[in-house]
Amino acid sequence: MICAYTGAHLAQSQPPTTADILGNLPDVLECTVTRDTDGLFELSLTYPAQGANAGALKVNNWVYSPVGGTMGMQYFRIDQTTEDIGGTVTVHASHVTYNSLAILAAPFSVHNPNDYSNVNFFNWYSELTTAINVIDSTQMGSFSVVGYTDEMLLRPAAYTEPVTLKQAILDAISDRPEIYLNYIDFGYRLWQLPPATGNFSFRIRYGRDMLSFSSSVDATDFYTHVMPYYVADNKMISHNRDVYPLEGLPSEYASLRRIKAINLADYYDDLNASYDLSIVQSIINKWLAANPWNPLPEEISVENIPQEGNTFELGAVGKIYYTPTGAIYTANVVSLTYDVLAERVTSIGINKRQKDVTDTIAGLVQR
Repeated sequence: MICAYTGAHLAQSQPPTTADILGNLPDVLECTVTRDTDGLFELSLTYPAQGANAGALKVNNWVYSPVGGTMGMQYFRIDQTTEDIGGTVTVHASHVTYNSLAILAAPFSVHNPNDYSNVNFFNWYSELTTAINVIDSTQMGSFSVVGYTDEMLLRPAAYTEPVTLKQAILDAISDRPEIYLNYIDFGYRLWQLPPATGNFSFRIRYGRDMLSFSSSVDATDFYTHVMPYYVADNKMISHNRDVYPLEGLPSEYASLRRIKAINLADYYDDLNASYDLSIVQSIINKWLAANPWNPLPEEISVENIPQEGNTFELGAVGKIYYTPTGAIYTANVVSLTYDVLAERVTSIGINKRQKDVTDTIAGLVQR
């Protein structure tokens, strides 16, 4: 059952008390939850204006709802409401992890001894929480950030201005494709993707289990080769303008040269100087390894995928059998949408290419 709460405790990242309960919402018309491994976790709900406890659907009140996968019930702060002429209220709400956008850390720096390119999780989190407490030792509430191991390697930090907890987390994993955001009730897990071997959480067969692939990217973005570069001192820096095939490119596409220019500065910081060709090549190799050929679209329509026997959760690894060609692909779930009323996952995102980190952060700030 979906229900509503006041923000008396939840706004401070603390579990609610019974006094915070505003009542159940039994008349929900539609409710979906969308989340991904980049920090998106939002709820959309429609409700009749005359429905039971409709008055509780106000900005800064909270909704408690199932979210699918293995997470059970979760809390969402209402940040937008609209009511149409027909008397239907539409609510948008953001998961309690969005409280991290209002948890502020003072400027801080941290890296491993004699290694300016990495920092282990324990040292990073210790410096981060110290910087947060310098501003206000009560602002974390019950919020926590958990690492897969204390020794997992993150990007180093070097902030000269205050930074939000969410921004610091996104920066720490922005150049670590093997790490993704997982969620706990009042916080994040910085988790490692499971290996592509062993037990699979789901199996999908095209043509039997689903109607079709659907993609959120335009077909004009299809490319087989890249020409990596960056700009320093108003000069384009590349490896002799070399063009590289994407790693794992099928042999039938080897002679098809659809080339895309890749600005490496969109993926890696501090590319503001001219480096020798060996260093440029190492950066290119790193990008190619993190962005291999992906024959599958970003999203799959799962209306016909059997839920029984399948578990769809962020980071879960599964098999996709593409029967038109007989190919078998291994895929990680990087986003999902859950229909609360139907109690089923209705779409999943798989194996997305690495996003421009600045675009991701900008989107989160806008939300």
